[in-house]
Amino acid sequence: MPSFLILFVHRHFAFRYPELHAIYTLYGLNFDTLLGDIDSLPDPNLSPVLRVHLPTIEAAKFLSERGISIKGVYQVWGAVEPIDPTESPTYDQLAASIRSSLSSDKLAILENPATSWRMNVESFGKKLSMEEQERIRGELRDSLPFKGPVQMKDSTETFLILEEVDINVKNATLEKPKRLYFLRQIAGSERNRGRGGARDLIDIHTLKRRAYIGPTSMESEIALLMCNMALVRPNDIVIDPFIGTGSVLIPCAKYGAMCVGSDIDFRVLLGTGVGVSGSIPPKERTRRQRKLNESKPINANGSDQKRVNVVSNFKQYGLPLPEIIRADNSHSPIWERCIGFFDAVICDPPYGIRAGARKTGRQGAKRSQGNGSHIDHKDPYIIPTQPYGPEDVMKDLLEFAARTLRVGGRLVYLFPTTVGTSYIIPTHPKLRLLFMSEQQITSKYARQLLTMEKLE
Repeated sequence: MPSFLILFVHRHFAFRYPELHAIYTLYGLNFDTLLGDIDSLPDPNLSPVLRVHLPTIEAAKFLSERGISIKGVYQVWGAVEPIDPTESPTYDQLAASIRSSLSSDKLAILENPATSWRMNVESFGKKLSMEEQERIRGELRDSLPFKGPVQMKDSTETFLILEEVDINVKNATLEKPKRLYFLRQIAGSERNRGRGGARDLIDIHTLKRRAYIGPTSMESEIALLMCNMALVRPNDIVIDPFIGTGSVLIPCAKYGAMCVGSDIDFRVLLGTGVGVSGSIPPKERTRRQRKLNESKPINANGSDQKRVNVVSNFKQYGLPLPEIIRADNSHSPIWERCIGFFDAVICDPPYGIRAGARKTGRQGAKRSQGNGSHIDHKDPYIIPTQPYGPEDVMKDLLEFAARTLRVGGRLVYLFPTTVGTSYIIPTHPKLRLLFMSEQQITSKYARQLLTMEKLE
């Protein structure tokens, strides 16, 4: 199989390999066969790259089209990777590696007079001056029989010379690189803006320009990661039982899923209590959040003419509208009516840090089972609610997923933890924990992205 190099974004290190495993599964590749166990791979905290073998260039492009952690995917045309860590690779060795790998298909690219090209230089671990970059280009340019013109913008082919410098525990850099690569860009880029990769969606779906947001709206990058971990495909049926302002379901709809959302707070669903336009400046947004209950609804442009709500976000991006239900997840009608119905359950459940959870019922009163019959009220009936403890939220969420997911479907959710303290991950006999990735939010708090699979 052809050799490729994945260049990762230098953030969310714990998410890299689990997400890559999910993308392999989406494309129909066996991750364990091609790369082995995740624990055997290089430490993602120490290196931004991973050498992989893929069957086709189309598979490499798919990694960039779905990979939120992936900055770019490159075909390896030359590499110097010393086994002895005390050895430092040289550009003479890299030039020799390039010459030995020049097959007929590679020569056809280089010797085509109509093929424009450019050669970028990048170093991980230290900054290269323009003079150093030009010197490095000069050392390799003569090793390649380029016939086409140099074109620094919109070139047909883009090549990357990549230096990887070792980083010690104090994050100081050593002067000499530990690995050298000469790469042909397949997808993404060293700048990764407007290249059609998945990371473009982070900016497109940013909360800064979102029509309707709230204090717990999920940032677009994590929402996209959750979507990938859930293996969302076109025509999948996905539910978020704590939809809020809809942030988690937006990437699912983008990738073709049919979305369902439920929430107990009708004010959030209707846009009458929490959440305002993301296009309003932050100070003005804060002021309007405080007065939203007593003022007229606002729209995405800040005028007081049209209410914005969950549906507004999907309309803003031209996405299919979700089915929205006002329901209490502690005993939702979906539990009994949608057994094995959903392909994925994705959510950021309320765990009492930024927003507390509530369920139906009066505090201190025992819940009546009832007979499910409809009751007519002379006056509009407002359902009373009571606090919903985080332990009960997690317990009910796992039971909900175990009932409503198809076999092989995935539950993806965030679980809060405190840094430096032990914790117990919720379990269920019908759900198997696949991955657990930590995102540290502050010096004290973190959250785990948990991915679970429905068993038979």
